[in-house]
This record gives sequence, structure tokens and C-alpha cells, in this order.
Amino acid sequence: MNVGIEQDEIVIRVPVNALPDAAATAFDRHYGFDVRCATVVDADAFALELVDRLNWEDENGDSLVTRMLDAACLKAEQWGAEGLAR
Repeated sequence: MNVGIEQDEIVIRVPVNALPDAAATAFDRHYGFDVRCATVVDADAFALELVDRLNWEDENGDSLVTRMLDAACLKAEQWGAEGLAR
């Protein structure tokens, strides 16, 4: 995974071929290592599903991505990020 700034945009890149390992780690963290979970067998198909989930908005207009950005903003502020007026 790679996060950076290109032009005037924050860009997050996740290689599709990294999804099987990423999903396995997510499932292990959520369900525990001793529970058998789903396995990614088609990374391209799973990637399309993930993009749908990342873009899905609830009734308030929030999405996984907006909640992630909120959390990152708060963490940056708590760690004394530059560029903020206090």
C-alpha cells in the first residue's frame, strides 16, 4: 500500500494482488486466528466489491473513506501536525 501526494491530491494505492493477504489479515484480526474465514480466490472481483463498499454512503453521507479521513485528521491534530492554527 502506498499513500502520497500527487499534484494537489492525496492518493492511496492498494495493489489488487495484495488483497488476498490484506483480507486474510483483516479477517484474522476481526474473527480471531482460530476461526476459519473467507479466502480471496479472485482478487479482481474482490477489488470491485471493495471499491463499491468504499464508495457506499450511509444516510448521513458518511463512507468508510470519509470516516478514515476524519480519524486521520484527528490523529494528525493530536500529534501536533503542522499547518494547523491552534
